[in-house]
Amino acid sequence: MHLQWITIFLLVSCWTEPSKETMGSWELSSLLSTLIHGDHEIESETVIERRLSRRKRDTGTSEYTVDIEISFPDASFANQIKQFIAKNLTLPIALGNNDTEISSISVTTACNQTGSSVHCSCESGYMFPEAVCASYITCPGSNASSCDCINGSTIPTQYCHPKPVSINLSLRILEEFTADFKDPTSDKYKQYKANLESLFTNAYKTLTGFKSATIKGFRPGSLVADYTVVTEPVSTSAITTANTNLLNSLKLANYSVDPKITTIVIDKSSIRVSPINIFNKDTLVLTCIVNISAYSSISWYLNGTEEIGNTSYTTRPVDSTIQSILIINRVSLNNTGTYRCTFDDNLYTYQAEKSIVVQPLEMNVLNTNIACNNTVIPVIKCCTQGISMDFDMTCAVKSGISGIVRNNTPCITYQVATNNTNCTSFNNGNYDCTCFTMNGANETRNVKVVYQATYEVSVSSNADIVSEGRELTMRCNCTATAVRNITWFLQNNILSNYYKNDLTTCTSTLTIPKNVTTLAWNGTFTCSVETVSNGILSAIKEIRIARLIRTSQIITSPVALNFQCNQMINFYCCISSMTAYSGAVLEIYTKLGKLYTSVMDISGQCFRTSNTPTPGNNGECLDFKARCNITNTIGDTVTSEYMDLTYVKAPKCTNPYIGDINSITTISCQDKDQSLTGTINYTCTGGQWIETTSNCVSAALNDIKNQLETLTSPMAKDEVPLVLGNLSATVISDKKNITASEYDIKLVVDLLQTVEGALEIVETPVMENFLLTVNIVVDNTTTWQRVPVQEQSNLLLSVERFAKKLSISGQVNIANNSNVQLFGNIISNLTDYKADFNFSQSHNLTGNVLINKTALSSFSPNATIVSIAYATLKDILKAGNNSSIHGIINGCVMTTIVRGNYSNFPIVMDFKKNDTELNKTACVFWNFTIQNWDGTGCRSEFNNDSSMVTCVCDHLTSFSILMSSEYNPIPEEEKILTYISYFGLGISILSLVICIIIEAIVWKSVTKNKTSYMRHVCIMNIAVTLLMADIWFIVGISMSASGKVDACVAATFFTHVFYLCTFFWMLTMGLILFYRLMCVFHDLSKTVMMGISFFLGYGCPIIISVITVAVTQPSKIYTASNACWLNMKESSAFLAFVIPALSILLVNFITLFVVIIKVLRPSVGDKPKKDEKSSLNHIAKCILILTPLLGLTWGLGIGTMFINTIAMHGIFSALNSLQGLFILLFGCLMDKKVRDALFSRFSVSRWSSQQTKTSNLSSADPVFSKGVINLFSKKGVYNISSAQASSSSEMSNSYSLLT
Repeated sequence: MHLQWITIFLLVSCWTEPSKETMGSWELSSLLSTLIHGDHEIESETVIERRLSRRKRDTGTSEYTVDIEISFPDASFANQIKQFIAKNLTLPIALGNNDTEISSISVTTACNQTGSSVHCSCESGYMFPEAVCASYITCPGSNASSCDCINGSTIPTQYCHPKPVSINLSLRILEEFTADFKDPTSDKYKQYKANLESLFTNAYKTLTGFKSATIKGFRPGSLVADYTVVTEPVSTSAITTANTNLLNSLKLANYSVDPKITTIVIDKSSIRVSPINIFNKDTLVLTCIVNISAYSSISWYLNGTEEIGNTSYTTRPVDSTIQSILIINRVSLNNTGTYRCTFDDNLYTYQAEKSIVVQPLEMNVLNTNIACNNTVIPVIKCCTQGISMDFDMTCAVKSGISGIVRNNTPCITYQVATNNTNCTSFNNGNYDCTCFTMNGANETRNVKVVYQATYEVSVSSNADIVSEGRELTMRCNCTATAVRNITWFLQNNILSNYYKNDLTTCTSTLTIPKNVTTLAWNGTFTCSVETVSNGILSAIKEIRIARLIRTSQIITSPVALNFQCNQMINFYCCISSMTAYSGAVLEIYTKLGKLYTSVMDISGQCFRTSNTPTPGNNGECLDFKARCNITNTIGDTVTSEYMDLTYVKAPKCTNPYIGDINSITTISCQDKDQSLTGTINYTCTGGQWIETTSNCVSAALNDIKNQLETLTSPMAKDEVPLVLGNLSATVISDKKNITASEYDIKLVVDLLQTVEGALEIVETPVMENFLLTVNIVVDNTTTWQRVPVQEQSNLLLSVERFAKKLSISGQVNIANNSNVQLFGNIISNLTDYKADFNFSQSHNLTGNVLINKTALSSFSPNATIVSIAYATLKDILKAGNNSSIHGIINGCVMTTIVRGNYSNFPIVMDFKKNDTELNKTACVFWNFTIQNWDGTGCRSEFNNDSSMVTCVCDHLTSFSILMSSEYNPIPEEEKILTYISYFGLGISILSLVICIIIEAIVWKSVTKNKTSYMRHVCIMNIAVTLLMADIWFIVGISMSASGKVDACVAATFFTHVFYLCTFFWMLTMGLILFYRLMCVFHDLSKTVMMGISFFLGYGCPIIISVITVAVTQPSKIYTASNACWLNMKESSAFLAFVIPALSILLVNFITLFVVIIKVLRPSVGDKPKKDEKSSLNHIAKCILILTPLLGLTWGLGIGTMFINTIAMHGIFSALNSLQGLFILLFGCLMDKKVRDALFSRFSVSRWSSQQTKTSNLSSADPVFSKGVINLFSKKGVYNISSAQASSSSEMSNSYSLLT
């Protein structure tokens, strides 16, 4: 038997100013026991004082709490004790020396112990400490969070303590309320919250059982801070003391505050809402009721901080309460939130809150297409978010058929019923529907509907099952009266052609031609009719396509054969698959008509039969033809090509076939090799069969060709990748045979072209299969030499077009092939585009493509770039005879394609040379128009790596480098040429300097007349310009060696200018000769002649040079890549020197010719003065000698462009560098006047004798007559020295003016 004990815990609170003696004389346990026993005779077993705790008050007094445990066996005693404390004790009770009093006695805990089971519960307003809750089991049905009831085996050592209470307070800070205080995430809000909460905690932590003090929010009214203090129940005086401490702390923290801290009371106010369910545009009434009789102010807030203006609400006393009514007309969804009313008096703030949700009236259109089939169709519905309430909907019919409203709470639906009768009156309907509540909420929606008549669509065909190669005709009919369009579909793929519509009669005829009908058209056809008022109507038709091979795909044996009578002949007709064929017969025809038919047996993949021709009455057999007639499962037939059989009476060839001389036998390639298809022709020659022609191709490739030919339907694009994968696998498995046959290669090229044309978008795996096929077929370059150039070009074009369709979302790199590689990217991913290709392992070739970011900026953002490199095309696509550029392809071929919008841009490519011995380079592209390499728009640029060539082109296609052998001297030869050049230039410069000095010394002596003057002006300028040209030539050599590009351009420019000046001064000298001899009676002043001479000598060269550099230098093609001289390859700038120079030489030769003729046949009176005769002699002599020399020199220079030998370069270097010496010898020292002037200058005695001798020679025997060509010694020549007096005087006067 278990004894039951009841234990209660009392909490006794005392206020005292105790001494030690006083505390010792309390004897609370005895006092309480006496009270209980004496007054109510309660038999208690024990009264135990469990705990004494103390709290010091600021007034100097102390508050003590005593924890007392009372245990007894009768449960009814607990209620008696509670009633005793509540009714019989008068508090406070004085203790000790009247300096202590018991302020309160409370029952907190009651425990019921039965045996080893303990059940404890807390009185209302109390709960167990957390430590007790963690050690005990919560009672069933009790809230674990409140922890006010536990079960265990022992009575807990801690009693229930008061539950924390939340004290709501508000504090007014005297500063402006700003928007920051509405935003809890703002820095100012966070700062104020943190600072104030710290001050609140310090002020209220003295309260008994203090937990926390937190800011709830800020609101206007200066700046009102609402906060909550969580603590155990405390007295009002304790709160007042803590508030005073808080105000002092705030002042010390420099906060200006209202000295009144208001306690917020929330249990004396409430908010009543009308209506309960609030919808958009309702009238909302909020009534705040407070159980007080007076107040100082009232405010309404939305979401804590947004104060509502006082014009929106009214306040009035009602009975013993104050009521404030807030009315919001036509509420919207923005009015959703928490509303708070606040009443203030001098001590308290009374608050009430209510959360409001404004919901929309949902109006949803259900159907806009209404079938006229006597069915009720819901058009629109209005719902109240699942809430049952009073609302309604009306629909005004603007046009159309009236409907009815059905109320199915919580939704109302507007429904329309139509039939073919009322649909004839209206094509469509228009409704204005309004949904509304009794409180003013309403929503309006306009609905337009289309009434759809029940039209019918049907599809018929000429047959449900059609054989391949037979025409398929389908017809679509409908009963609709107004049709926009009719469209056909096959398996949901739209057909873009093959049909014709008649919209007025709503009919459409689809005709698939017999050459298009293949198995790919097998499936469901849909005829879709788009009507004006009834939407889209459709009907379907299932069509099955039966297999029927084409005539060209039937392999026959024999093809063409000779025979003898009574010789059995086996006939075969083979096809790729025997499926869907019921049988075949052999038909034999002679010139008399059909002879007979024979049923053929099935043998593997062939139909087979035999026939033995027998002789006729004349003892001979007739020639005949035979063909197979193959029938499929639906009875359609196809016939093979005729097999020709020729009767031979006395064959000359017997093994393995029979035939006469020159007769031809044609067999199927399959008879020779089962893996091949096609035919082989043999000719009987000399008693033996000689194979003459063969067009055998791989049977597997031919099957793929047949597959591609069937892909004629819209679904072909789905099948093409599979066929391409099959093609790739085939060329890999039979690589050796396919790459050795030009017929197989041509077939593969055709297949690749077909695949390219069938696809619009190419995915990366498909591109990989395509390139893998190309990689195999270009491996054997020897076979390609037997393939026509057109097929070679087609392969390259197919790859270009296929790559342009490549779908790229990021970088694509296909680099695992030995002969062809691909790189691609999208513009949006790039700054610079660079594609690197490496064929080092298989071909020792590399290459790269570069497009800089400046060029890429002109591309559309979604543009893609793809580059492809080929290692073996250099040996396949060779330069043809019709190419203007000669050489061999000496690097990989690289193709670049751009898909998207772009403007012209330069593309830079680097090629590694295959043959480093070749050094003459031309950057070229494959021109598909001329089927050859073309250099238009491409140029080469300098590359520091001698094994690489850099090309820059201004367009896109397939590029490579065309190279040939160009003379490059070996180092020893280079030294010899260098020594010759420098030695000659040294002599030339020295000679020119001497010439200029001599001319300066003898100038006055030799310029007595105008002709002599002009001659020496020309000689002096020729010497000066040639001297400057030689100097700049030396500068150019040094600049070329240093690699300074800009300095090289300058050196080239000045060298060009001064060499042209030399030639133009030679032209001037020739023209002077021509003028003085041909225009004897016409005289120009010296000033005019000097002006013309200097314009020709300097103006023309400068104009030509400036134009040349302006045209070519922007494209960096002004100078040669290997020297500081005019470019002879990319730009032909060299012609700006060659053409003027050769033209001048030609003019001077013509001038000489004319002068010679003139001198040989002088006119009467054409007798120049003696001095002028001498000058003319010297001019003619200089031109006659210098022109061939200078012409020969530059003629050899041009010759080195075509004859690259050390001898040619050596002669050119020697003659070119010694031109100054020629000027000195032939232009200066050969002039006797110059020599005489020098002699007279340096020897007076010699001058006297020499002068006498010279005078005699001048009058009797002109020097020019003893020159290289004796022009004036011939009979009948006019004697210039003996002119007649009639003209001499006048001429002398004229010439004297020029001296």
